[in-house]
Order: sequence, then C-alpha cells, then structure tokens
Amino acid sequence: MHCHAGRSKGQSIWKQSSSGLLCCIPPPPRRWDVTWFSAKDAGAYTEASKGSPSAPGSNEIQFNKRDDKVICLSTAVIDALGKKAQAMKVLDTQLGDFGWGVKKLLEEQLGLTLTKRTPGMLSCYDGKSVPDAQYGFHVDNPYMTNMAVPDDGRRLTLVYYIADGAWDVEKDGGAFQVCLSNPRRAPSSTAEALTHDLFTVAPEGDTLVAFFSHTMYHAVLPVTGTKPRFALSTWFMGC
Repeated sequence: MHCHAGRSKGQSIWKQSSSGLLCCIPPPPRRWDVTWFSAKDAGAYTEASKGSPSAPGSNEIQFNKRDDKVICLSTAVIDALGKKAQAMKVLDTQLGDFGWGVKKLLEEQLGLTLTKRTPGMLSCYDGKSVPDAQYGFHVDNPYMTNMAVPDDGRRLTLVYYIADGAWDVEKDGGAFQVCLSNPRRAPSSTAEALTHDLFTVAPEGDTLVAFFSHTMYHAVLPVTGTKPRFALSTWFMGC
C-alpha cells in the first residue's frame, strides 16, 4: 500500500466493487516493496506482548489459545517500540485513511455510519511453530448470530497482507475465505453460512480485503508451509 492509497483511493475502489459487500484489492503488477515492512517489524513482533486485545481497541492484552500471535498497535506499544514500529505506524495510518475513504459511500448506499476505528493489529500465523495454524469460520462481531453476545460496535473490517514474495495457497496454505451470504444479516450459525458460496483470497503481499464485521463469516485456512503469514487489521466502529 503506497502513499497514495488513502481516502480517495478507498472511494474509487469501493465504487468499482461489484457486490458492495466484499472488496478485495490484489497486488499491482509492479509490486510495492513490502519486504521492508515485514522484515523490519518482525523484530518488534517478537518483543511485544503476544495475545489478543481483550476488547476492540483495548490496550489490554488477553492471552488465549488462538493459533496466531498478535500485537495491538496501541499508542503505548508504538511508543515503547520506537523506531522498530515506525513502518507499521505509517501503514496503519494509511489503512485508516482507506477506511475513512469509504465512509460516505457506506452511509449513502447502506445507511451504515462509521464513527471511529480501533488501533491496527499485526497478526502472524506461523506454520513452523504451530503446524496447520488456522482460524475457523467466525464473525468478528457475532451479535446477530445464535451466540447471543452483545454488539461490540464493529461494522467494517480491513485486512492488509504483508508477505515477502509470492504466496502459493496450494503449497503454503493460509488462504482467506469468506461466505458470500446476505451482507445485511449474519447467518445464525457456521453451518448456515457454509450453505453459501465461498470466496477465496491468497494472502499475497500488498493485498487488501474489506468486509462487514457484523455479518460475514470468514476463516483463515490452515497454514501448511513454513512461511510466516503476516497481516495488519483494523476495525471501524459504527451503527
């Protein structure tokens, strides 16, 4: 994601999205150099607290049994890591700019209002340390499902993939899959979601995926190779 991928870029790309519920931006033919991002910040990743935010946007880290390890790029973490986190800080800002770029379109076309966003979250699925690391089908904010949980406010998810070189899903695994169900209403369960068609995205470096946090079931398929699968995510809150 280069320096021009901001608000205007978000508007133009979302307008071109045929479905209006899922937007996938593949890497350009002439790849931007994302090697520096992943290599530079791998050191920051190993030094930071590993786990998941206890709540969207929270600085509190909760340790759990997820197959991935994450860093919540809170102000405190960015300050503590200093220069090691500068690449991710810049990338996180650009990711936020892209999301705010579709705010008006979401309001006009879907009546969905975005109000704020969470700090970015850098995640890594490492097939070497956790064989077949994966994340099963789920909804980020599942309040519409049969889980009967409170609405945490998340409405739009952006995921930006960071990889060194090409990513072969047949060899390396780790594909992103999303169920193409009705974007206005979440399926009540994973079983219901899987009755719909699936859309698969290879986590190639410099690929961006945008989807609705509260309605769309998605998964990270098993990482079968040994290459680490890095992604930077952020969530936009709204109503």
